[in-house]
Amino acid sequence: MSLWDRFEQIWIVDTEYTATPGEHVIPICLVAHEVKTNKRVHLWQDELKVCPYPLDGRSLVVAYANTAELGFHLSCGWGLPERTIDLYAEFRCLTNICKPPRYLRVADNNGTPSANLLGAAAYFGLPHIDSTEKEFYRELCIRGGPFTNEEREGILRYCAEDVELTVKLWHKMSTRITNEGQALLRGDYTKAVARMEWVGIPLDMELWKRLEDRWDDVRRHFISLENHKFNCVYEGTTFKQNRFQEYLTSLGIIWPITETGRPVLRDETWGQEIRRHPELEPLWRLYQMVNELRPREFSIGKDGRNRVQLRPFSATTGRNQPKKDFLFGAPSWMRNLVQPPLGKALLYADWSGQEFAIAAALSKDPRMSEVYQSDDPYLAYAKLVNAAPPEATKETHKAIRDVFKIVNLQTLYGATVHGLSKSMKCDKTTAQMRLNQHKALFPKFWEWIDMEVSKAVHRGYICSRRGWRMEIRDHSNPRAILNFPMQATGVDLLQQVCRRLTDGEGGIDVCAPVHDCILAEVDIQDVDDGVRFLEFEMRKAGQDILGYEVKAKAETICHPQHLNPGKGDETWNEILKVLNS
Repeated sequence: MSLWDRFEQIWIVDTEYTATPGEHVIPICLVAHEVKTNKRVHLWQDELKVCPYPLDGRSLVVAYANTAELGFHLSCGWGLPERTIDLYAEFRCLTNICKPPRYLRVADNNGTPSANLLGAAAYFGLPHIDSTEKEFYRELCIRGGPFTNEEREGILRYCAEDVELTVKLWHKMSTRITNEGQALLRGDYTKAVARMEWVGIPLDMELWKRLEDRWDDVRRHFISLENHKFNCVYEGTTFKQNRFQEYLTSLGIIWPITETGRPVLRDETWGQEIRRHPELEPLWRLYQMVNELRPREFSIGKDGRNRVQLRPFSATTGRNQPKKDFLFGAPSWMRNLVQPPLGKALLYADWSGQEFAIAAALSKDPRMSEVYQSDDPYLAYAKLVNAAPPEATKETHKAIRDVFKIVNLQTLYGATVHGLSKSMKCDKTTAQMRLNQHKALFPKFWEWIDMEVSKAVHRGYICSRRGWRMEIRDHSNPRAILNFPMQATGVDLLQQVCRRLTDGEGGIDVCAPVHDCILAEVDIQDVDDGVRFLEFEMRKAGQDILGYEVKAKAETICHPQHLNPGKGDETWNEILKVLNS
């Protein structure tokens, strides 16, 4: 008996739509095929008033890259199916490979198949349409209507061909899905993603337009603050390489150059030279800042919301990987542009020491758990090794706390002595001492992680608690294997909370996941209830997945306040001086 026999109907769906950056999609057509009866429906724009298949739990809706089809549902006003499977997520989980370290990579994909529909079809040996034809009709849909009769027929035929291919893919893949519950949970997360993409991130558009108009003025302002210290390496807003060379010569520094005699300005070259010549760091910060201060193509709708494709399950650990039009992928100071609309409030919620809590829970290290349960795990750790006095607080010993936060997180992810010394900005002897202290304090953790990596390499794969799988090969990156339990479990936690919040519980609209944080929106009168519910769900996720409560805290931003990320304040304050002048 198949896992899927309990469903009365199984509908394979594909849609076409016009997608304007930052806006909700404009539906064009839908083709759907019911697997058990071979019933087929083709619907054009004026026929999309009612969903052609049931959305209750008796039916299963299947698509490839499901969030697109679910966004189509929302634009049509249909609501979302109760049960759904995303074959993209299942294909990624099936073929997710831990890649070699960068220095060992010899090909772009290193054996990882392309994860689009045609790539999945090729993986299973299924014949499919030419990618050139697919691109032609995709561009036609992006162009939008009105469409000629010939174009309408072509688009419907193209959509139907994708459905036929997805039906064949379903028959290949459905027997390989061994845990129906986990696959359905992944499908539920795509519903949460579709709703988050629908809501979007609200911005202060008046402030954004002022910034757009004055990028050059902002760059000049920052350059004017520091340029005189470095032989005026900037002329206007242009970095002059000859002046940079003259400045280096004045310091007696020999800098790597290209074959044409120009200085190499890659990030890794700057990092390498700063380690040798720390006096160059202020210039590097200015160079980075000026490069950051540039016009950006965010996808912003007419309602002032940043909407992007969140691209769930794209990362090796199962995380989302939005493209560069996502506000939270920009420098942190730009988050100050986020502002709730009138009558609304934003909730910005974060787990406290999530990685440390996950490591403590998975390894069952009693000392690690004791440290996590303290008021401040990073300071508690510093006190245990006598790097901070017993009375130290976050306010009195911030620098020490920051160092031990780096030590805590980096050691969890297999940092080498070299990498740790680089992050801590210390010598290798000090870094080795901190690493040795960590191993002495938390032996149960180190015993557990060594065992986890060994078992994973032996069986050829590793899985998260919710079934996200990563295949391991001969040259897979050992650090990526070591990172996986904490990172993928963090994804499990985030996905559970997003699923719960987008089920309509608590009156909360989730705007976006931000790595391991959540940005949500509520009516201003519901702020207190929203905070309690959000923090409860975040703690509950830890209990459900780990049997361990992971502390969580939500801050509120009420109109007309702006989100304050806590990073980049100095930069943002200087920008405001320019914008307000």
